[in-house]
Amino acid sequence: MDIATNIWPLLQVIIGGTIASIGGWTVAVVNQRMTRKHEQLIVEREKLENLVSAIFDLELWLKKEENCYLFSHPENLEPSPAARITTIAVLYFPDMEPAAAQLMVATDNHRSLLMDIRLDMNTKNLQKATPDHVAILAKENTIATVNAARQKLLIHAKTKMKELLST
Repeated sequence: MDIATNIWPLLQVIIGGTIASIGGWTVAVVNQRMTRKHEQLIVEREKLENLVSAIFDLELWLKKEENCYLFSHPENLEPSPAARITTIAVLYFPDMEPAAAQLMVATDNHRSLLMDIRLDMNTKNLQKATPDHVAILAKENTIATVNAARQKLLIHAKTKMKELLST
């Protein structure tokens, strides 16, 4: 009985220490997961902001392209923001990838039309687009397709940002 009396306090200390260790470990693991999740949300928000910024940059870039091809302004040496948009969508927002691809195709189609008009202008030794060229742009209306694709992607981005902000 003397041994049992001496062992019981020691057993209580061992059991209490084990419970405290398990509790401390659990808190550390949960805290680490919460920190990692928070950091991931911050990165996703930043990437989403970069995506939206690139969507707006695309509008200016296309204006520069139009000025270059239609009015013989200096060549636009900036890379297309459409590539950045697609890259961010593919790497961080796979649910936006189809809309980003649609925007890329629409941008490429519009730029191809501008290039065709520039080729025609070059063969006719023209420095500026003629009303016939403007009519081709109006008829094909490729810029409307680009703008619709931009809007679709912006709506996806707004929805995603609301989702990220609510978590």
